[in-house]
Amino acid sequence: MHKRFAALAIVLTAALAQTQQRPEWPQPTVRGKLVVWGGDKAISAAHATFQLFASTDGRIVVVAKDVTAARERWKTSISANVVSSIKPEDIATASAVWLEVAPSPDVAKAVIKLKDSGGTVALSSELLAKTELEALLPHLGVAFQSDGETSTSAIVYAIDEAAVLVAQGRDLSSRGEGGTTLTISGGKDQPTETVRVAGSARADLIAVRRRAIERTLPEFPTKIAKAPDVKSGTLFIVGGGGLPDGIIERFIAAAGGPDAPIVYVPCEQAEVIAIEPSFVRLLRQSGAKNVSWIHTKDRVKSDKDEDFLKPLKDAKGVWFGGGRQWNLVDSYMDTQAHELMKKVLESGGAIGGSSAGASIQAEFLARGDPLGNTAIVSPGYTRGLGFLPGAAIDQHFSQRSRHKDMTQLMTAYPQLLGIGIDESTAIVVARTTAEVTGRGQVFFYDYRTKPTGETDYTALKAGDKYDMAKRKKIE
Repeated sequence: MHKRFAALAIVLTAALAQTQQRPEWPQPTVRGKLVVWGGDKAISAAHATFQLFASTDGRIVVVAKDVTAARERWKTSISANVVSSIKPEDIATASAVWLEVAPSPDVAKAVIKLKDSGGTVALSSELLAKTELEALLPHLGVAFQSDGETSTSAIVYAIDEAAVLVAQGRDLSSRGEGGTTLTISGGKDQPTETVRVAGSARADLIAVRRRAIERTLPEFPTKIAKAPDVKSGTLFIVGGGGLPDGIIERFIAAAGGPDAPIVYVPCEQAEVIAIEPSFVRLLRQSGAKNVSWIHTKDRVKSDKDEDFLKPLKDAKGVWFGGGRQWNLVDSYMDTQAHELMKKVLESGGAIGGSSAGASIQAEFLARGDPLGNTAIVSPGYTRGLGFLPGAAIDQHFSQRSRHKDMTQLMTAYPQLLGIGIDESTAIVVARTTAEVTGRGQVFFYDYRTKPTGETDYTALKAGDKYDMAKRKKIE
C-alpha cells in the first residue's frame, strides 16, 4: 500500500509569463528537517527519527489525535507539550512539531515557517498531501518557454506504508522498511521518470526539482552541438591542484592589466563567507590592484541586488574558485549575474577558474551531482555556465583516473568535445584554439566519428595547441 501526495497545478498570469523568459530554477537553500511517515507501520521509526532531530533544550509540541496515548508514548523519551489542538502563536515559540491532526490554514503557515527557520516537523504523508502543508516538500518544477507559455512538471512522492521519508535540508533519505518513489511527470513527448529513495540510496531535493524543470525545456544538449568557439575574450581553464607558472599573470594581462577590475567568485556551499578568500590575496600578490569578490546562495540577490551586481558590471576579469561546481550553478545560472559574466567575455575580458572553476566554464557540466563527485553525468545538473560552447570539461584528470568516465560521457553525448585536464595544467582558450600550459597533459575527446585504435583521445602537453573546431592538434 502506498500513500501518495496530490500534484497541483500552478496558474500564472500571461503578463508574468511574458516578462520572464528564463527557467525558474529553485532557490538552493533548504532549511529545517522534515519527517514523513507513510502509514501506521512506520510510526515507531518516525518517532525515533523525530527524537534524534528535535532539540532537547527546545520547545517540542505534539499535536495528537489521542492525547492520553501520546503522553504515554512520549514521556520516556523527550519532554514534549502534548495537546489536541494548537494556535499559530504556539508554533511560533516551538523548535519542533509532531503533527497528527489536520491544522487550520493559519497553523499550517506557522508550521511551514517553523521548518523554513530551521525547525523540525513530523507528520504523516496523508497530512502532507493537504493543500495547506504541501510547501513543506516542494513538488513542482516551473519553466517559462521562449514563446511565453508556462510549463510545469510535477513530482509525486509515494511513501511505502512502513517507510519514513526524511528531508534534512535538501538531502532526502529513508528510514524504516521500504522507501519512497519519486515520480517526475513527463515533459513534451517524454515518459515519466522515477527516483527511488530506499536503504542507503539518497536524493537531493533541488536536483530532483531541477530535473523536473529540465523536462519542460528544449532538449539539452542539442543533437548538433555548437562549435567550441570563444568569439571574444580569453578563457583560462585549470585542472585543479597547483596553478601552472605564470597563469595568473597571463589572466591579469588578458583582463586588461594590473588596474583592470577583477572579481573572484568562490565556489562554496556556505550561505555566508566571513573572511576574505585567500585567492583574492593571491591575485593582489600577482599584480592585480583592483580586486573584489562576491558570494551568495540567494538567487534573488544574484539577479536583482544592484549592490551585489555592481562589481560584475565593472569587471574585466572573473575567476571562479574550486569546490563543487553545482554550487555555482545554484547561485548564478540564468540570473543577471550570469549575464554580466558573459558580458565580461563578450567585451574582450578574461574568465578563469580551477577545478570546479574549470568545469563550470563549459556548456555541459561534468560531475554536477550534489551528493558526490563520482558520477560524470548528473540529471538536473548538466548545464554549465556555457562560456565554452559545445564542450564538457573534467579536471584532476589523470590523478583521479577519469579517462573511463569521459569515455562514458562521450558515448552518451558524442556531439560534444570532451576535455580532460590534469592537475597543475591548463588550457588558455581564444576563439577555437586551446593552448596547453603546465606540468601535465590535456586530453581531447572527439566522438563525432567512432574512435579507432588503443586510445579514444588526443593527449597534448605544454606548448601544444588544439583546434577545437577542426578537432585536431595544430602542427
